[in-house]
This record gives sequence, structure tokens and C-alpha cells, in this order.
Amino acid sequence: MIEFYERLKNDFNEFLENQKKKYPEDELLKIDLHCHDYNSDVPDELLGRILNVPETWLKTDALVNELDGNKCDVITITNHNNTRSCYELLEKGRDVLTGAEFSCFVPDYNIGIHVLAYGFNHKQESVLNKLRKNIYQFQEYTCRENIPTIWAHPLYHYTSNGVPPFDFFRKLVLLFERFEVINGQRDTWQNMMVKAWLEKTDKKTLDSYAAEFEIDIFRYCRNPYLKVFAGGSDSHIGLFAGVTGSYLHVPRLKERLRAEKGSDLALEALRNGRIIPFGSVNNSEKLTIALLDYVFQIAMNYKDPGLIRLLLHKGTTRDKIISLIASNGFSEVQRHKTTMHFIKLFHDCLMGVSPSFAKKLMVPRIYKPIFRDAIEMAETNRSRKEDIVQIYHKSIIQINEKLNKILFSRLNKKLTVYFNENKGYNANINTLLSGFELPSVIRAYIEPEKPDITDLNNIDFRKLFDGLPFPFFALSLILSATYASSRAMYNTRPLLSLFAKETGNYVHPERVLWLSDTFDDNNGVSM
Repeated sequence: MIEFYERLKNDFNEFLENQKKKYPEDELLKIDLHCHDYNSDVPDELLGRILNVPETWLKTDALVNELDGNKCDVITITNHNNTRSCYELLEKGRDVLTGAEFSCFVPDYNIGIHVLAYGFNHKQESVLNKLRKNIYQFQEYTCRENIPTIWAHPLYHYTSNGVPPFDFFRKLVLLFERFEVINGQRDTWQNMMVKAWLEKTDKKTLDSYAAEFEIDIFRYCRNPYLKVFAGGSDSHIGLFAGVTGSYLHVPRLKERLRAEKGSDLALEALRNGRIIPFGSVNNSEKLTIALLDYVFQIAMNYKDPGLIRLLLHKGTTRDKIISLIASNGFSEVQRHKTTMHFIKLFHDCLMGVSPSFAKKLMVPRIYKPIFRDAIEMAETNRSRKEDIVQIYHKSIIQINEKLNKILFSRLNKKLTVYFNENKGYNANINTLLSGFELPSVIRAYIEPEKPDITDLNNIDFRKLFDGLPFPFFALSLILSATYASSRAMYNTRPLLSLFAKETGNYVHPERVLWLSDTFDDNNGVSM
């Protein structure tokens, strides 16, 4: 297993080194071709739409500051299906390459994909939004109008039917010249699988696909045999914007910049396919950090979407139950001052803003080590940018461990007191849990009966839970982000395994975990 990831790391770094040799360093423009701000306000994920939350609350100026801080020469903002942020910056006099990430639909496979497009005007944007419901019409139009497109994160798609057939990818590779080989939110295995796949699609292979699917490849691409590698951070929180991206080659760059805009030169390079991706090795760390900040931002900005909206919105019963639980969870978090104080401080520290001395003094003594880990992230953001992912991830793990320790230490003490106080009633954990039962009859909530006054059935849950909300809520948010990150990563495993088999590259080692239960003692599972 270690050898597999070491090989990925070495091959990735070798790939980047070889890419750098393609063009002279002094003729390269640095750009992040895939980043978002608050104008990405309608998420593709159903849960986000039900809860009526945007993909990010990041202000345009904050994103631009991060891109400038990472020394990007040209700015573009690729919000979902709109260029509002680009035009807002243009109106302020900033040189910007217009761009957007379009949610496109592949009708013959019933699958959604994302396509990055650049250099179009308002009129063309309107047409693109109409055509994105059919990827073939969309790509035919962009080819005719000479609008360069990039298939974003090609192995991440939107479908309810499991893993797409490999024919889906064989057909769509004919529609694009440019591919996002390095996506800053995806793990290195996924990125390297895209590279390995594209390197296998030579002219002979593409011609055979075109014949099989009866496609005129020149209808969708101006240079159909050119398969170009690109990179973008896919940043939604601003933190990693410009850390992953692309270098665009422009011959005689310094001379031409005297008379031409950087955005025009960038567009020319994109059209000509003169692109070099850059980035770093990544597993799930960046995605975990991004999702954690997103969850914290929801907690800071959440507003009740309304029960009627939740019930009538498109989605399964399971989706709506999860949404209802999440909505109540965020509402409860917002009621707890210590948790909200931590969330706001954590978010600020992620962005490199340290809390004031007064705020540090207000932190209860038992929580100071947790807040100290968060503050360390702010210091890293300012002074050690190159180590930011590893230190952030380490800090989150440490915070998680300390919250766990506080939560279960307090819970253990409270349960010990409860059991000691109720020895005469043979109190145990099952008795305690039975106290959580909720009536199934609605009238019980309107006209509740008088409670049973015996000690066992009259548990003071307010007293029992006192001191637990902060570690519990904070842990729940951290674990939910970690779970979502792991789920996104491991959900692609079947598809990555399919690609590994088809390309003969990066086949993941197989492991077996043997679980067995010892006989006749009812003590659970042993390994």
C-alpha cells in the first residue's frame, strides 16, 4: 500500500517536472483556471438546494486577494453558470478573463458533467446557459465561436445510476481538447488516472472511437487530436486559490504585455492549447479542510429554509429526512454561544486572521488548548504557506482528539453520578436510553400527560447534558466534514478501479479485512 502511494507521488512530481520543460519560464502566465466565490449561489448537490445554502460565502475581493497573494498573473473566476463576479471586477477596472463552470448534461447517458469555459461575452453566456442541457450542442457552439473549454474533474460526475460505463468516457473524450488533469480538491490517484487515460488516447484510438460512435470530431474540436492537460484549484473558500492552477505559454510575453492585456494573451494561449498544469500531491486533506470550513460557514450564516420548502422540494424521503436533521442541527448550534465563538474563530484562523487578545482571554481554561491549535493555523497562513495543508490537517486532528477527550471524560463522569444516584432502580445504559423515547401521537405534544415522577423516568436531561454541547457540536461538525470528504473520495473507487483496469496503470492494491465474532459470549465483534 505504501509503495502504491509512493509511486503516485513520484510519478506526479516527475510529471510536473517534465511539464515545466515544455516552455521557457519567462514566457509563462500564472493563472488559477478553476475557482469560486459567493456568486456560486446554487449548488449542484441536492442537500444544498433543499437547505437553500450557496456553495460559498466568499467575497470576490477576498478571493482576488488570495490569488494575488499566490502571484497569479491573470485573474478569472469560474462561478457556476454565471460570470457576475468577472464583470463586477471589469467594471472596477480590473483586467479579468471571463470564465464560468457550466453544469452540462449528457442526454444519451443521463449524466451531468462540469465544463469550464473562457473568453465569452454576455450574449454568448446566454446561449451557453441554454445549450448546457445538451453537451453536444454546447460543445458544437463553443467550437464554432472559438470559446476554449476544459472538461473539469473528468472522473467526478453527477448521476444516480452508479458508475458510468467506460463507453461514456470513450465518447466524451472526442468532444474536448482540454482536460483538468490536476484538480486541487481531488486526490492524486484520481488526477493521475486522468493523465494515464489521456496518454493512451492517441490518434488511432480517437479515430476508432469516432467511427464507433459515428462522430465527426471536427464538429466539436478545432484540434481534435490535441489532448491538453490543465490545472485548477477548484477552491470555494479562497484558502487554496492559486495553489493549484496552470501556466499559459505566450511567446515574447514581456514584449507583448507592453501593448496587450494579460487576459487577451491568456485567452490566446488557452485557444492554442499552450498550458502547463501545476499543483501538489494530495489525498483527502484539502477537501476535508474545505468541507470543514464550508460546514462552519453554514453554521454562521444558516437561515431556516422553511418546512414547506423542505417537504415540497425535489428529492427522496431520505434526502428530506437528512435535510430536516441537518436544519435542526445547525439551528441548535447557532443557539450555543461557546460553539459559535469557536466556529467564528476557527474560520478566521483558516483565513489567516488571529483573534484579538481580549477574545483569547475570554476562552474558558479547559478549551484553551483547542483554541490554541486553531490560532496556530492563522500563524501558518501568514508565515509558512508552503506547509499550510499539512499543518492545517494536523491541527484539525489535534482539535478533534482534544474535543473527544473532553466530551467523553465529562460524559463518563455524568453517567457515573447518574448510576450512583439510581442504584436502587437497577439503572443501566438501556434504562437511560429509554428516556429518549418520543411519543408517536401528535396530541401528546399539544396536551402532554403528567410525567411519571419516579427517579428513573424523570431524568433531568438538562442537568445531564450540561457542559456537553460545545464539544459535542464541534465534534459533530468536524466529523461530518471528514465523513463527507472520505465519502467523496471513496465513492470514486469503483470508477478509478475501472480506469486502472482499462489503462493498465495505477491498479490499487487489494486488501482483506477479516471480521469474526467469538462464539457464545455475545460480546460483539473481534478481529
